[in-house]
This record gives sequence, C-alpha cells and structure tokens, in this order.
Amino acid sequence: MKLETAFLRLLAFGETERRRLLRIITTQLRAGLPLGQIFQSLEEYGHSPAIRRLGRQSQRDQVETGLFTGHWDSSGLWPRRDALLLQVAERQGALPEVTEILEAGSSEKVSWWNVVGQPNMIWVGSALMTVAILLGTMSQADLIRQYSTEEPRALMYGAFVQQWGLPLLLSALSASATYLALRRHLDWPLRGIGLKAGLFLASDRLYAARSCRLLATLFGLGLSWSESMEIARKLEAGNPFHESVLRRAQSAINRGDGVAEALRFAHLLDLRYANYLRSLAPEGDTGSLCTGLPLVADLLELDVASALEDIRYFVTAASLAITGLIIFALLPLAFGEGLNLGGEP
Repeated sequence: MKLETAFLRLLAFGETERRRLLRIITTQLRAGLPLGQIFQSLEEYGHSPAIRRLGRQSQRDQVETGLFTGHWDSSGLWPRRDALLLQVAERQGALPEVTEILEAGSSEKVSWWNVVGQPNMIWVGSALMTVAILLGTMSQADLIRQYSTEEPRALMYGAFVQQWGLPLLLSALSASATYLALRRHLDWPLRGIGLKAGLFLASDRLYAARSCRLLATLFGLGLSWSESMEIARKLEAGNPFHESVLRRAQSAINRGDGVAEALRFAHLLDLRYANYLRSLAPEGDTGSLCTGLPLVADLLELDVASALEDIRYFVTAASLAITGLIIFALLPLAFGEGLNLGGEP
C-alpha cells in the first residue's frame, strides 16, 4: 500500500495536478456550488484517474468522518501539511480561502533547488555531455594502451580514483546526512553557534516564513492562538526542532507576551523581523496580524533568496572548475599521443 501511494504521489498526482485541482475547487466554491456536488462531478468527469478516485474517496470520507477532506492526510496524494490545513478550513467553513492560498503559495517557492540547483543544471548537463563524448571516443584498445607505463598521467588518475573515489563519496554522503540530522535535532544554544557559522540559516528562515504564513491563515480562519499552535504542532510532528520552537512560543504567549515577542523568544524570528512585525501589528489584534505576518514572511523569503543567489554563483564557479579538471583528466585518455597538453613535442 505504501509503495502504491508513493507511486501515485510521484507520478499520478504531482504538484501541477494538485494546483489544477485546487483551482477547480476554488472556482466552483466561489460560484456557490456545494462540496458534495463538486466531488461528485470530480468523480464522474475528472480529467485523470487520480482525481476521479479522489472525488469518490472524498464522498466516502464525508459519510464516515463528516468531512470531505477527512482522510486526505493519509491518502498519499497530498502533502500532510496541506491536507491537515484543508481539514481545518472545512471545519471552519473557509475552504475557498485556504484552497486559494495553497494554490497561490505552491506556484512559486524559494528553495535551494529553485534558486541554486535548477539554474546550475545547465552546467551540470554540459559537463556530463562533454564527459560522455570524451568517453565515447575511447575504444577498448585505447584504454588498454593508455593504462600502461607509457602514460603515467593515466595511471595517476586511475590510481587516485581507485584509492580515494569511494572514501570521498562516502564522506560526502556522511557529511550530508549529519547536516540534515543536526538541522532537525540541534536546538539552542548550540544551534546559535551553527547559525553564526552560516549553517541552517536559509532553512530556518524559510521555516519562519512558512510558519508566519500558516499562523496568518489560521488566525484568518477565526482560530485562537492556542488552537493555532496545536494545529501547527500537528503539522510539524516528527521534526524535534520545529516542535520545540512552537512549544517555546506557546509558553511565551501563556505568560502574557505579545505575538512578536513570543516568536522572538522562540528563536523563530530574529530581532529585526520581530520589530518589523511589531510595527505592522502594534496592538497584536487578529486583523493586523493576518496582514503583518505574510509581509514578514515576504521579507524573510526575499532575504533568503538574496543569500542563495550569492551561493549560486559560487556553485557555478565550482561546477565549471570541476568540469575543467574532469575534461583535463580525460583528454589524454581520449586522444592519446594525438594530443599534447604542454609536454615536449
């Protein structure tokens, strides 16, 4: 069952499909159609098998749980965070507002992949194509001839890859796994040392921006602070650091702090962002918070995007340098004695 839902989520119901479905639901709800009629039409006329199954299952969920979105969090077709938020919106009678927010929020995201990884794919692709072309020029006879005492450079590269290739790969994978584990578990005050060293800064600020948008959405649904924090904790279940942040914010509110002070105390917002939120919502009322929190989230995402833009140029330079080294190593193997790279004629 888990394999099936993973396959559906990956292929049959991706991000584009979810946005399209959210747009359909939002448009029909704005037109005044009841949810039962909307999901019945999706079951009968949905443009993909995944949407038709979702329409059929949602009608069953309404009978069993009283909510059309009752089992969306376990269906595998939606991110758990979005599914739980849609359930809350349906209970509060504000489903059109939340579907519209989710549709707009998923259309463009600030992330490592969007800002750093995707723009550099052209360099990675070019490097792989170049290496493939060079390897394609080498016949088996050439390889046998090059890996001889007549080509010490080929022997040097071959010995290096054979001796250090696997240890370097394992070291890189171990470092990545350690970083991800620390990002999920490392808490203050040690996390503050990591932030001063530049670690976790982008991920923590992106989480702060996401939390600000979530709180603004929940406040807009008419929920109290305690109800909003309870829902936020459910959404962040499984991430120890995020759960500790929300607990600290809740304890600060319980002792009488304002929202900006509570988010500052929980290390969710730095002093600059907390002061900005305080200036936007000086009274701390729900209306001003619903307006101010998304503006703080925009500022956080803008700062992260600017920082990642700087990193992108370093990644581009490193990619070009590594590509040059690989090509320099493969050229003697590809052309043998037909190419002289600075040696004696």
